[in-house]
Amino acid sequence: MPTDQYIRFYAIDKAGNVESVNSFDISSRTVCGAYGSYTLANDVIYRSDQSQCFDISSLLDCDGHTIAYDGPALAGSSAIKLSGSAVIENCNIVGFDGAIDLFNNDNVQILNNTIDACGWRGCGRNGITRSAEPGINNISIIGNDFIGQEGAAIDVPNASNSIIKDNRLSNILGTGIKVFTGNDFSIANNTVNLTLYNRAHGFWVSKINDLEFNNNVVEGGCYYSCVSIDSSTDVNMLNNQLLSLI
Repeated sequence: MPTDQYIRFYAIDKAGNVESVNSFDISSRTVCGAYGSYTLANDVIYRSDQSQCFDISSLLDCDGHTIAYDGPALAGSSAIKLSGSAVIENCNIVGFDGAIDLFNNDNVQILNNTIDACGWRGCGRNGITRSAEPGINNISIIGNDFIGQEGAAIDVPNASNSIIKDNRLSNILGTGIKVFTGNDFSIANNTVNLTLYNRAHGFWVSKINDLEFNNNVVEGGCYYSCVSIDSSTDVNMLNNQLLSLI
């Protein structure tokens, strides 16, 4: 529902043609964009002929509703692309190649979502990722469920002063949590379940200064490693469990 910020909904096809929706009640066959804060009133089906879905600059509360992709997981397709500091919460995101693109934004909270990479016709690669290189700050990824990612469930390069905690990752084919290059990072209380066919890492951390890595669990097929931490300084590791079946 609208807040004091202006919200614009639109549909856009691959040719870049924009179709105005002009409704706060999102229909089940319309892909939407928004600038501002709102709560979903119902599920959203993202058509396979669309080039993007939500573009969020403040708050998206899905209120337990689903954002789904109706075709095979198209390479590069994202359910949500952030345009600024934002909160994304209570969403069920199904079948995208990348569920949430952090792009180049500070002060982002991703809370209590379920991100299932596998839709009706295939599985996508990434859960949360970034398509920009400059550094970002104050990213909180807390209390989410990730299912079936083939690339990385959480991939956050070039981030500082950030937290990844209380997340549950299951049936992961790729890397569970990947963090490269940054300062002051806390990774805690996460559970990563890797498939027996996994050919990656449970956690892959590189070039982080001041890392807290506590109370994490990795189980399943640790083919390369359950936890790989390299080229990092001031690392504190406590009470982690590595339960490889290989």
